[in-house]
Amino acid sequence: MSLGSYLRQVRHTRQLSLRGVQRLAKEQRLGAELSSGYLSMLERNEVKEPSPRILYTLASIYEVDYIDLMRRAGYIPNEADMGGDQPARVAFRGASQLSKEQQQRVQRMIDFELSESRRSKGRGKTEDADV
Repeated sequence: MSLGSYLRQVRHTRQLSLRGVQRLAKEQRLGAELSSGYLSMLERNEVKEPSPRILYTLASIYEVDYIDLMRRAGYIPNEADMGGDQPARVAFRGASQLSKEQQQRVQRMIDFELSESRRSKGRGKTEDADV
């Protein structure tokens, strides 16, 4: 479901009008002023990149998860797109630009660090047992 459709659905569920959301944003002073016209454009998916401040304000008013709104707006990848090794892919995002030889050198360094880490964890366990 698109961000706009989701926002419209949540607003209807909360039984709020566009002007009601505008009024709440102004009353609660959440950091972003919203006009009913802008909200209407958001709901029609006419705003390509709503600001995180706007999304935070809407999350607060609608009592929905801010991170979910950020995902729906495209600021954060969906968990399904991330995969289990996402931190590694983010950390090594430039690896595909390396030559095969460079990638192999980096892999050897990673393998070495992993083996050192396992060794030190193994020593820690035996040292703890001796105490």
